Amino acid sequence: MLPTPKPGEAWRSCAQLVQELLSPPQSAYTASDRYDKVILDCLAIQFRRVQGVLSEKHFVNDPAHGMSVLRKDSKLRTHGKLYGPPKRYYDWLCEMDADNREYMVTRDVF
Repeated sequence: MLPTPKPGEAWRSCAQLVQELLSPPQSAYTASDRYDKVILDCLAIQFRRVQGVLSEKHFVNDPAHGMSVLRKDSKLRTHGKLYGPPKRYYDWLCEMDADNREYMVTRDVF
């Protein structure tokens, strides 16, 4: 179950959303591969966490893929790039597909 935004967070600015997305939890820094071997100096961001940060109002169900995707009119999609997320991370958020539900990057990007 995804976390419910706290009162006062319902209208967070795009800058605030990007800042939260660029502040992953400590657990993201212990990335592991498909064999559960820890990958040092990597960061793994789960799509589920992104949904929790942004809230469901930024997503729409895509029946063709059977999953939620970032809405075309989400302020993160329309204005998020202005607030400095790494290009690959922003592209991953906007081009999410069923085969790519995790973003992995080296620690130095964050």
